[in-house]
Amino acid sequence: MIFLDIDGVLCTQPLWKPEVMADDGYSEFNAACVANLNALVEKTGAQIVLTSSRRMTVTLAGFQALMQRRGFRGDIRGKVDEATEPNGTSRASEIEGWLTRHGEPARYVIIDDDSRLAGLPDHYRRHWVRTAYHRGLDAAALAEALRILAAGQ
Repeated sequence: MIFLDIDGVLCTQPLWKPEVMADDGYSEFNAACVANLNALVEKTGAQIVLTSSRRMTVTLAGFQALMQRRGFRGDIRGKVDEATEPNGTSRASEIEGWLTRHGEPARYVIIDDDSRLAGLPDHYRRHWVRTAYHRGLDAAALAEALRILAAGQ
C-alpha cells in the first residue's frame, strides 16, 4: 500500500512560478517522478491510497484516468477518506484514521512532503518518506520507499 500525496511528490513545480497546466486543464506532473512511482508499483505490486487534498475535487475514477494520462500504470485503490472539502483535519490524522478503520497493512509506505507528518506516532512515522517539494519522488525517495516496503516494517 502506498499512501500518496501529489504536490511535492508528483507535481514539483516551484511555488514561485505559475502552475503549468496540461491540455486536460489539470496540473502537469514531473515525468521522472511518475516513472519512479511506476517502478515502485511494478516492483512491489502496491496499490495507491490518495492522501492529497486534490482527492477532494476529483472522483476516484477521474483521478485514475488523470494519472493514466500522465503515464501512471498502477491502480488507485481509494482515497484516505471521502471528504469533498477541507474539514480542518490534518493529513496525519486522516492517515491515522484510515489505518484505524482498515487496519494497518503488513507493508505500506507514506510518500508526502508535508512536514506535519512528523506528528504521526512513531510506529506510523517510520513508514513515511518525506520528499522535497521541488524534487518529489526522486531516486533517493524511491530507494527509501522500496526499503520500507521490502522490510515490511
